[in-house]
Amino acid sequence: MGYQFTWFKSIGTDQSKEAQIDRALVSSTWQNMFANAVLQTLVAPISDHTPLLLQLDPIPWRQPHHSFKFNNSWLLEPDLVELVKTNWAQYPSTNLIAKLQYCVDDMTTWSRNFSLNFRGRINK
Repeated sequence: MGYQFTWFKSIGTDQSKEAQIDRALVSSTWQNMFANAVLQTLVAPISDHTPLLLQLDPIPWRQPHHSFKFNNSWLLEPDLVELVKTNWAQYPSTNLIAKLQYCVDDMTTWSRNFSLNFRGRINK
């Protein structure tokens, strides 16, 4: 992963050269033990060699997490109060954090539908 060359000389001139001289070698036994391993190049601003980073079990990239924001005015909405009361007992986990996440997911879906007609409700 990353830039394919790990060494360079005279970048930006007619005599510039790049090569793949830094490598990692593994045996099939090692590869079987660390099947998720990833080797990638990094940036080195003060060297002519690009450092290599070996991650044995890399963390997969995820979409940035957007934190949930509760709007206090929702407490005045009977639909939301009923949704939370009804669904809370049905959430499959006894883990409080997991139950709260289910609740957040439900309220997020509810708020998307609720906000579609928000301006019309204000005008009434």
